Amino acid sequence: MNASAHISDPALPGELRFRPPRPEDIAWVKPILLGARRMNCEFCFGNVYGWAERYGTGIARYKGFFLARNGERLYGMPLGTGDLGGALALLREDARRHGVPLTLFGVTSGDIPQLEAARPGAFRYESNRDYADYIYRQEDLAGLAGKKYHQKRNHIARFERGNAWQCEPITPGALDECLEMERQWVARNGGKNPKDLRDEQRALERCFAHYEALELCGVLLRAEGRVVAFTLGEELNEHCFCTHFEKAFIEEPGAYQMVNQCFAASCLGNYEFVNREEDLGDEGLRRAKQSYYPAILLEKYLAVENEK
Repeated sequence: MNASAHISDPALPGELRFRPPRPEDIAWVKPILLGARRMNCEFCFGNVYGWAERYGTGIARYKGFFLARNGERLYGMPLGTGDLGGALALLREDARRHGVPLTLFGVTSGDIPQLEAARPGAFRYESNRDYADYIYRQEDLAGLAGKKYHQKRNHIARFERGNAWQCEPITPGALDECLEMERQWVARNGGKNPKDLRDEQRALERCFAHYEALELCGVLLRAEGRVVAFTLGEELNEHCFCTHFEKAFIEEPGAYQMVNQCFAASCLGNYEFVNREEDLGDEGLRRAKQSYYPAILLEKYLAVENEK
C-alpha cells in the first residue's frame, strides 16, 4: 500500500464522513475493537492512529460499527454489531462515488461467512503471505523453554554477561530517551530503505506523543545506563496483545532477544497470545519471526467486489 494524502473530501447528506483519527477517538473506537475480539494487527487503535499519516487513513462511525478507509480507497473490514449489510452498502456507495470497486482489507477466514451472508457472491477473496500475522504463545516468548529456543537463550546470556543491564517499563519520562535511541538506530540503518524507516519513525513519534492516551505499554532495555532497545504495543483483546515496535542496536549482541523476552515475561502474563505483526515480504524479518515458532500464522485477505 502506498502513502496518500489524508482523505478529507466532503460528504453529502446521508453519506459516510471519513476524517483522520484523533487520540480522543479511542473512547468510542477501542470498545468496538476490543468487543470484536480480533487477532489481526490492523485493528488496534494505536496502529490506526500511529500510521494514519502514512496510509492516509480516515475513520467513520456507523451505528455500532467502526469503519476505516485509506488513501488508496481500501476499506477496513467493518467491525461492530448490528446491520453488517447496511455498513457494507454505505462503503460500497462511497467506493462507487470514487470510481473504485469496494475492497476490504483485514479480512480473516472467520469474516468470510459473515460477508457471504450479508452479500452472497459479492466478493472474491485474495490472500498475500507477506501480510500474514505471526502470533505466539506468551509462555513461549517469556520462558524460551526447550531445545528449539537454545540459541535465543545463548544470545540473552551473552548480553547479560557483557553488560550491567536493567529492563524497565517505558514511562512518560523515558519517551525522549527512546526517541533519541530510535533516531540513532535510523541513522545507522536507514541506507537501504530510508523512506520506509522515516515513515516508521513518524508513526512511532505519533504514538509516543500520546503514549498514555493511546493506552500503550512497553519496556526499554538499558546497558551501562543507556537505552539500547525498546518495544511497545497494546491490547488487541482480553486474550491477545499486539507488539507494534521493537528496536535494538545490532551492535549490542542479544539486545533484541533480551528485550523481547523481558517484555513477554514482565508485562504480558495476562495474555495467552502475542501478535508480532507481519513480515511484509522482508526475508530477514521473515526468518527472525519464524525463529520464534509462531503458534498461529494468521492469513488475511482482501475482499474485492466482483464486477457485474
